[in-house]
Amino acid sequence: MRQRQSEDRLIIRTATIDLLVEDQKQAVSKIESRVAELHGHVSSSALHADSASLSIRIPSSDLDAFLDELSSLGEEKRRTVTGTDVTDAYSDVEAEIGNLTSLRDRLRALLERANKVEEVLQVERELTRVQTQLDSLTARKERMATDLKLSAVSVSVSERAAKRVLGPLGLLYEGTKWLAIKLFVISP
Repeated sequence: MRQRQSEDRLIIRTATIDLLVEDQKQAVSKIESRVAELHGHVSSSALHADSASLSIRIPSSDLDAFLDELSSLGEEKRRTVTGTDVTDAYSDVEAEIGNLTSLRDRLRALLERANKVEEVLQVERELTRVQTQLDSLTARKERMATDLKLSAVSVSVSERAAKRVLGPLGLLYEGTKWLAIKLFVISP
């Protein structure tokens, strides 16, 4: 599956976003719901008392809008988006797969015509080597296709510290401190 972007280039996009929110559990729940709506998935998550981190895969076409939605959940502390151009690597893998497939087919034809046990063993060894390389390259191409289709997003969610509410003695202390400053300090 290819995703062609600017000027027919293949770009793998990844992102990191750090959020400061009022309610960490509620924010994580909203993030997980939105990921499901986008037909993405949460690869891993770690939830703590006042923070959480999630590794998410979402469709690359939805990445920018998704990050904007996340920032509306609270205060965005950091956002990083990177892109890696894999156009040449993808083309090289496709060409190498084509070449190895042709070689494998020729080796299979040779195997059918081999008469001696030694010839059969030699061709089978080469056929095994070529098939192993072909399987490895096919898996690499599939990983690149998945990375092109689904962007990886690392999300860090931290809960904002609760505001201090002073009791009667705290208010008395703060008031006394203010009065002492006003009585003894002259400000311009």
